[in-house]
Amino acid sequence: MYTSSFTVGPEPVVATDCRSDMVGNDANLTLQSEFAGAAGGATWRYSTFVLPLVPGTPLANHTVLLRAKVRTTEPLMLSISAMDTMPADRMLFHEGPKASRPERACPTDGYCLVADPLAATASKPPCGFAPQAERLVTQPVSKYASELAVDVTSLVASGNAVLQLHVAPNVVQPSGAWAADLVMRQFALTVQ
Repeated sequence: MYTSSFTVGPEPVVATDCRSDMVGNDANLTLQSEFAGAAGGATWRYSTFVLPLVPGTPLANHTVLLRAKVRTTEPLMLSISAMDTMPADRMLFHEGPKASRPERACPTDGYCLVADPLAATASKPPCGFAPQAERLVTQPVSKYASELAVDVTSLVASGNAVLQLHVAPNVVQPSGAWAADLVMRQFALTVQ
């Protein structure tokens, strides 16, 4: 699980934070994408889950589903992208909340950068949005969903190392603010 936040205050100081935590498939995971701004500054919060894949799993003529119990308070979009490599280490980037950050200190990978909610009015974080994934599966999640099953066969069959899960809101407010939160538990890849 990777969580990151980017904060811009009234002065030209940007605080950034990106952390990685190991979690088990019985844990409650909260995937999050939020932006809020006011006269005193702006904050972007983002969390993503990286699911390692087992190389060499025979998948010919099989369907691979990501299944999970879910809870959300608003309809949103779940995106699952495929990555070729695992992140190099557990602590990708961290700088204290009041630290001044030179521009070159931004994280450079898609694990810590906020995924673009793909809305013309979305406010761009100071380090920019994560690069758009070339291999991507999206699934709408309704406000009343309690379970989901997403077909990720095309992503797994391509020999990728990991799947990255993240959420985006269905709506960006006129102010530019957005929020999407999805709690997942009992997640697993199943082969049918």
